[in-house]
Order: sequence, then structure tokens, then C-alpha cells
Amino acid sequence: METTTACPQCGATRRPEASDCPTCGIVFAKYRGPRMQAAPTPEPVTTRAPGLPANEEPVDPSEGVWRRGGVLVVSRLARLPDRCVSCNEPAETRIRSKLSWHRGWVYLFALLNLLVYAVVALALRKKAELEVPQCARHAKIRRYGFLGAWALMGIGTGIAWAVAALDVDGPIGAAPLLIFFSTAFVALIMGFTISRPVVARRIDDEFLWLGKCGGRFLSSLPEAPRGV
Repeated sequence: METTTACPQCGATRRPEASDCPTCGIVFAKYRGPRMQAAPTPEPVTTRAPGLPANEEPVDPSEGVWRRGGVLVVSRLARLPDRCVSCNEPAETRIRSKLSWHRGWVYLFALLNLLVYAVVALALRKKAELEVPQCARHAKIRRYGFLGAWALMGIGTGIAWAVAALDVDGPIGAAPLLIFFSTAFVALIMGFTISRPVVARRIDDEFLWLGKCGGRFLSSLPEAPRGV
């Protein structure tokens, strides 16, 4: 039995191997070509969700780094992620921070005697070391702030020395000491504050509770589990 097919334009019967229609005369190759070109088969489009930057990816709770409110909680065995603790930007350096902490009631000894307080604080304090990641901008702020504290100390010492050289009697004679101790106190607080990217809120044998961290950094961390 001979196999036949229909013309796509007039419907007349034609042989499959025929190149044109004997009834309407269209050339099958030319008939199909324009239509296939006019409506090409669309290529599948694959849509992929953009990945998060490395510093925005959530931290795995098993890494031992969490948050509790505005406090960073770190296991002594953990390593902080490579993002700045101040702004959460990718870290370019790590600052080795030596941390210490003692309970608040120890400060009561300072009301009695500073020497007694120092002895008790040294005996009861908890210590820890931690590598704290910082971005280039905050590392520069820390470095310049530290140098600024030393510069302030030098300027205050120079002014106190110059005033003392005037050899003025009376109340003004105490000005050199006042200038020296005032600038020394400000420089000490300035250097102590800027040089530490984090501060210890609490330290025990297993965990560190740290303050002074930025909100963006803390928001990328999981909540601390119960019992920590």
C-alpha cells in the first residue's frame, strides 16, 4: 500500500518524497522555511538566584560563634569568620587581642585602696586571647588612633615642661602637673578604647562574651543556644 500525505496549503494528496504540490504548486521547502524562521523554537532560559557575598552568608551555628542581643558569644576553641567585627565587610587583617575580665564586685576594693584592688583583680581575673578580624578601614582607624594617643601624650608632656620652665610661683606653679596628668589620662583612655576592637563582658573556662561589635556583624550570626 502506497503511503501518501497532505499538502500543508491546499490539503491535496501528495507523495512523501514529492518536492512540490501537483495541485497548488507550492514548493514544500520554501513553504516550511519562512514559517520556521518566523517562529523559532525558544531556547530554555535558566534563572539562577544570585548568591550572597561571602560576608553576608549566615554563619553555621556549629562554628561556635553566636550572638545574644548586642553581645558576641564565642567558644574558646572557635575562630571568628573572615569579616570585620565593626562593619561586617571582608576582613583583611586579624588583631591578636589579649582580654581579661573580673566580676564587678572586685571594683569595691578600689574604694579602699588602689593597690589592694590591683592585687585582688590580678588574682581573680579570667584571661583569654582572640584573633579579631578587621577590614582595612577600621584597621587604619585603630592604627591612627593609637598613634594619636601617643602624640597627645607627647604634646602634653612638652607643654607641661615648657610651663614648668617658666618657674612661676603660686597656684600657677601646679599647672605643669595638671597639664601632664590631664593629657596623660585622656591619651590613656583614647589609646585603651581605640586599640581594642572588642571588650570583654564576661569570660569563663569555655566561652567569651564580647562587646563593641557592629550591628551588621552581629546580625549575621545565629542566636546563642540555651545553656551558653
